[in-house]
Amino acid sequence: MLDLLLLLAGPGGFAAFLALLGGSYAQAAASALVALLLCPFAAPMLLSLAGSALIVAASAIFAWLF
Repeated sequence: MLDLLLLLAGPGGFAAFLALLGGSYAQAAASALVALLLCPFAAPMLLSLAGSALIVAASAIFAWLF
């Protein structure tokens, strides 16, 4: 059962990340809430996705500046 919930929470976390990139903060919050309700392990996954996005953005800025 937990594996099924993890599979369902993964796309919810990814949808929240994509909604944030698109600027739809209400949709991102709703997607994150659904992902958290489906599986409590989704919170670290969302933080990991956000951290990965920050690393990519920092790398792009560094490459652009130097």
